[in-house]
Amino acid sequence: MKAGPLIAVIVIVAVVAGAAIFVVVPMLQPKVAVFELTMVDYGFDRPGFGPTLTIKAGQLVRITLTNAGSHPHEFMVVKDKDKALMMMKKMAQNLLDQGITDPKEADERIAMMMEEMDMAYNEIEAEVEPDEMRVIEFTIDEPGTYWYVCQRAGGTFPVLHQEKGMFGKIVVEPA
Repeated sequence: MKAGPLIAVIVIVAVVAGAAIFVVVPMLQPKVAVFELTMVDYGFDRPGFGPTLTIKAGQLVRITLTNAGSHPHEFMVVKDKDKALMMMKKMAQNLLDQGITDPKEADERIAMMMEEMDMAYNEIEAEVEPDEMRVIEFTIDEPGTYWYVCQRAGGTFPVLHQEKGMFGKIVVEPA
């Protein structure tokens, strides 16, 4: 066999293999899970409600958060919403014990304490002001049940927004 036809066969095989990589590799990667959540006083999409978000482990999640409420809200992912709420209630009680009753001041202090504690799972947290829209992206690698919550207290102190219904479930299925 002459070198010319052999080189032509090698080039054709290389082109076909290269094209296959561009077709197959994207198909193997998980598609982006896209969600939109509207933060209202006090819930996600409607008062007292947060829809269940179902994703695959390791999948990129893109959420557009729109705050249609009258107070700042947050989106924070936690593994145990009841434990997170209990910790936040202790913070609120400590502020009350210090004589702090102004909802805005309490909310600011709670936000500072939360930053110090780093309570969010995998650092998934976003603050969204009224009339603001933010897009966040994250992945969760371990299958299981997680929760998205708003732990703010603006307008409701000493009651936290989560207590008024600002939480929802994230179900992470095996990839």
